[in-house]
Amino acid sequence: DDLEQVKNCLFCFSATEDENCRYSFFMPTGTKDSYDMDHVGLGTENSYELHSSFGGSHVLFGNRIYFSHDVFYSDDCYNSANLFGCVGLRKKEHCILNKQYTEEEYKKLVPQIIDYINTEPYRETNGVEYKFGEFFPVSIMPFAYNETVAQEYFPLTKSEALKFGFRWKDEGERNYKITVEASALPDSTGGISEDMSREVIACAHTSPSVGGCNHQCTTAFRLIPQELLFYKENNIPLPELCPNCRHFERLKLLNPMKLWHRKCMCGGATSEKGIFTNTGKHVHGSTHCPNEFETPYASEREEIIYCESCYQAEVM
Repeated sequence: DDLEQVKNCLFCFSATEDENCRYSFFMPTGTKDSYDMDHVGLGTENSYELHSSFGGSHVLFGNRIYFSHDVFYSDDCYNSANLFGCVGLRKKEHCILNKQYTEEEYKKLVPQIIDYINTEPYRETNGVEYKFGEFFPVSIMPFAYNETVAQEYFPLTKSEALKFGFRWKDEGERNYKITVEASALPDSTGGISEDMSREVIACAHTSPSVGGCNHQCTTAFRLIPQELLFYKENNIPLPELCPNCRHFERLKLLNPMKLWHRKCMCGGATSEKGIFTNTGKHVHGSTHCPNEFETPYASEREEIIYCESCYQAEVM
């Protein structure tokens, strides 16, 4: 979903000018021949299980690797080549664990290290093994799951995150006193005073009728004077949700990073249940369209989903 000028891409989302890629997300401008990418682009190619990288080639199991090539299990490295297990290097080559080696030494040691990783793999407490070819273990993840943007696109509850082996950050004690409930905010900007910037407003998701949320809710928020002025000048009602909950509500407007297998809803002369009457000529005639496909629109959604052929017959 959300693809532009791509070719041979499968299970990819928010991608532009990419080719021969699979299982990847947010790939702006020219990623090629790569799997399991996240936030990569600017000519990245021949790479695997990589997060946040631009202009790289043959980068495997890495994070924040920029304009580098032949890099394995490394983080935050720039303009470098032939690295294994390195962090924070700039303009370096033939390094292992940030130690400099000659080209001959590097080529001799790396296969030995890979062989050791495969014969003596790292094991998590739950028994999961990490041999060469797997991304970094979950146990060394520097952040709790709900501290990362993963929670925005693939939200989990605390019990679900812990089941997968992720850490979870519980909310600490908050030392403030709510002075205004969200339900008591004025309905229009006409009732807004400058004193509102001194109020501590309860997020609407904390009301008993809502019962909380999974949006990293801060439970309360304040409005700065410049923000109040903006609302008044543009005749915008005051927000009832904290900034985090507002962000998650906006994310709901996007299709999820997930695909469902569905059948075309074109029933012949009309869509299924007769909701929409076709105006064009369809290749399947008066019978139900047999086409099946993957789509980011879940079956319980209200949209009428046609295959490409039926869709074009109606809009072209």
